[in-house]
Amino acid sequence: MKALMFVTVLGCALVSLPCFSAPPDQLTPTWLSKTIVESVDRYARKEKLAVDSLVVEHLRKSATIFAGNLCLSKEDWEPSGYCGRTIGNPTVFDKVLHGLLAEYAGLRRAEVRTLAARLADQIGVRIESLGWPAFERVNFGIVSLSPIGRKAQVWVKRAHDVVTLSPGVHQMLAGPGELRLEAGGNAQPRSSFVAIVSPGKISTPVAVAAATPDSQPLGRLAPSLEYLCYDRLPPIRDGALSAFNWGRSTFRETDEVKRENLLTIAKAPLVDIQLIDETGLCGRVCREGLGVAFANALSIWREGCQRCEPDAFAVIKLGDNLWADAVWYEEFITLPSNKAPQPHDLVLAGERVSMHRALIGRTGISAYQQVAQDGELAEIVCRSRHSDPVVDVLRREFCGRASTIANGHSIRPIVRIKADATTCGSSASFLACGLPGAGIEIAWHSASFEIDHPDGPIQVGAETTDSISVNMQKVVLHEVGHWFGIPHPEDVGLAQYKDIMSAVYGDGQPCISGASRAMQNNATDRRWPYRAAGTLGLRVPNALEPARKPRSVVIGR
Repeated sequence: MKALMFVTVLGCALVSLPCFSAPPDQLTPTWLSKTIVESVDRYARKEKLAVDSLVVEHLRKSATIFAGNLCLSKEDWEPSGYCGRTIGNPTVFDKVLHGLLAEYAGLRRAEVRTLAARLADQIGVRIESLGWPAFERVNFGIVSLSPIGRKAQVWVKRAHDVVTLSPGVHQMLAGPGELRLEAGGNAQPRSSFVAIVSPGKISTPVAVAAATPDSQPLGRLAPSLEYLCYDRLPPIRDGALSAFNWGRSTFRETDEVKRENLLTIAKAPLVDIQLIDETGLCGRVCREGLGVAFANALSIWREGCQRCEPDAFAVIKLGDNLWADAVWYEEFITLPSNKAPQPHDLVLAGERVSMHRALIGRTGISAYQQVAQDGELAEIVCRSRHSDPVVDVLRREFCGRASTIANGHSIRPIVRIKADATTCGSSASFLACGLPGAGIEIAWHSASFEIDHPDGPIQVGAETTDSISVNMQKVVLHEVGHWFGIPHPEDVGLAQYKDIMSAVYGDGQPCISGASRAMQNNATDRRWPYRAAGTLGLRVPNALEPARKPRSVVIGR
């Protein structure tokens, strides 16, 4: 179980006045997230308020706007520098952030000054002078937990797990959309609730009648930052790490030619995941968990794809589940008209990038909101006349209208479960196989796979006592990299950058390194000479600890 506020706080934050600072080379989404989470946690404990992870993500995006424009040198991190006096000063940062949270939770103002603007105020800078608005709509609402019962334990159900709310909270500050909750006592069965969060309003969770599991859509997608290494590359790049047709190495060619050579994967707004079980052994929980692992992998890889078009992967479909990019959803659901969210430029580390891309790609992994049963969004989309690619995809899903977008608006990767051999080879040698542009294959009997699910993790696959145990999310993350066309680092002379894309499971960092992100951007151009053209598999390691005994029946779940 994970705590959603209050989270476990590490290091200096154990004392009443925590101390933290970071030089520019440590200003990563992980560090910035930790800084904001710890500050939010201190406010939440004081106010006995649960804070939704979407609120934390929103705050991090705004903090990134400030830091990306004003904290670019070591001098900025000195005690008297821009960041040293704000983000690097816990007393000042808490005062600024807690004041904003109080306004969010108060629900008395439709617009408030952004976190970026408030931080800039502390150093006498107008954020508007940098091209950023100083005010934002309050897109959050309050969920009253009183009807559930003050003594009940409450959980938030996400697509791959459940998040535990700390005891004693009576309200939750949450992002717009559907929030799935469960509640129960020590010896009582859990009851299910759904809260529809509307900006600026107080929502009451409604009990939902017991239904067949197959009829209930999963919660939101919220992958962990642990799958991103956030390391840095040497300043000189060659071979597979040389920028291929992007950045300063952009070809002199028309936009039409450039887009023709951009993979469909990098521009399709809809990814419709297909799951085929050739074994007949992967039950409902197994299928949902495996499909969500693929969806999470898409969200994680999307973080580094600076060459992907802003709307790529904006909508993910898995059976009856339909997820929309939470950044897009938050902006669109609160628009006063049918205008689509407009991108702004963000100056970050010397580059000018799309704000939409920056908010997703430079501040961490984008969450996805479950919208399959979102009646409010469906009504807005169906009456809208806008031809935005994301709106068009949802219009087809909600309203049954034909697509007005050109071919290439969707892609259908296949996740195929094989009993033994995959296209890459025998299950004795390969755990899984990636088919660039087509999908992935899992060798069922190659290992004992642990799959995350909100009903609890399960073990599937090989059942012998000497079977190796592997994490399915890591396996799928590797194979989705091949689906993009990313090769094994050791196959292209980059053995020193072994990470999640290493040819052997567990041989390297268990996350996506800067090298793999650079190759991902190269691989989006079908002309890249190092692009994986054929199948590439993840090899079974020579030795791993034996699989632990599953605590429940796993076959057929």
